[in-house]
Parts: sequence; structure tokens; C-alpha cells
Amino acid sequence: MSYNSSEEIIEEELIKFYNPPLNLDRNNNSRNKSFREKLSAMRKNKGAKR
Repeated sequence: MSYNSSEEIIEEELIKFYNPPLNLDRNNNSRNKSFREKLSAMRKNKGAKR
């Protein structure tokens, strides 16, 4: 999906306000940082096993 700049801004504001699930790539909440790093590592390892 292609976003224009106003849609991106709205999406970022909604993410900041609602703090949705931890695995969203644009959720930059510092509390979720370690979870996102672990999830990213797990996904990379899964791809390497194929």
C-alpha cells in the first residue's frame, strides 16, 4: 500500500495515541524496543532455516 505524507502522519499519531500491538514496525514506544528487537531476530532466524 502506498501512503501519502498526510496518511503517514495520521498513522503515526494513531500509533502514538493507542500504542497498538508490539510488533508494528512504526510503534516506536521505548517500552516495546526490546520486544521488537527479539521479534526481528526471531524472524531473521526463521528465514535462515529455510
